[in-house]
Amino acid sequence: MRTLAAGLCLLAGLAAGCDAGPPAAEVRGAEPPVVVFASHPDRHYLPALFLPFTRETGIPVIVRHGAPDSILADVTENRVEPPADLVWSPDVTGLVRAAGEGALRPTAAGAGIPPELRDPDGFWVAISFDIPVIAWRAAEAGAPFDSYAALAGSAAEGRLCLASGALPGSRAVLAALLGRTGVRRTEAIVRRWIAGLARPVFASPERLLAALGRGECGVAIVLASRLDPDDERVAAVVPLHPALVAEGAGIARHARNPDGAEKLLAWLTRPAVQARHAAAVGALPAHPAAELPPSLGWLEPSRIPGVSAFTLALAAEEAALLAERAGYRE
Repeated sequence: MRTLAAGLCLLAGLAAGCDAGPPAAEVRGAEPPVVVFASHPDRHYLPALFLPFTRETGIPVIVRHGAPDSILADVTENRVEPPADLVWSPDVTGLVRAAGEGALRPTAAGAGIPPELRDPDGFWVAISFDIPVIAWRAAEAGAPFDSYAALAGSAAEGRLCLASGALPGSRAVLAALLGRTGVRRTEAIVRRWIAGLARPVFASPERLLAALGRGECGVAIVLASRLDPDDERVAAVVPLHPALVAEGAGIARHARNPDGAEKLLAWLTRPAVQARHAAAVGALPAHPAAELPPSLGWLEPSRIPGVSAFTLALAAEEAALLAERAGYRE
């Protein structure tokens, strides 16, 4: 999704090189803007996503993009003017950390979002999520493995491929294993994964999937959203006790327009908006009433895994340390 440069300038009023007159908050009768700190690969997408909200409410939205860690540090330390009203993160692990450091305030938005995809104390709510699934060469009959742990068995030896242990999906898988099997058992599983790799760990999911399609790998763990539904060379299954990676948002503690941010977050969790966003980014909507993207319709029976994003986020640091000890790195 893209907008014309002039439209973005009018919306933001702060973009470099744009002359859009006085900020929206200074225009007589105008609603004060909501400032969103976000990490998103397409800088045009979020401003375009928010335009219907502005048309509906009269509230402008200004988007400030940055790297996830940088955005969260700016919010936590309150070191950018104007400060964030809403914080948007591709992985709620960062939001859990920010909430723990007092950088977020509770929100009542997202009442229709399942508990697994909301902060238990109301500091953030998921916007969309993804599931690490087990993919394999479709030429092989049936689903050869039914769990992440099963990939540590002899049947996967010399066939398994993995993406970097530093990626959110990989960390989520380790966190899910930690919650079910404990540290020692999980580390043993990961060490067996690494010992049985068909190729060294891939830096990106794209390279891993390309190798799987070429037959260089027999089986892999990949995010469901990365799969091409038209690629008949690859099949996939949701494993038992799957992990998840959630994209989410929360309201900043130092927000100047918390009421506007609350309205924006409530709007983002409407089923229709959820479906539109999920279709645009190729993810699963957090709201169970939202329509799934056609490419992910096969996930319908398992669209809400039985583990919470909050629980996985709490184990993220331990998962990172375990990956380092077990040699699971790119």
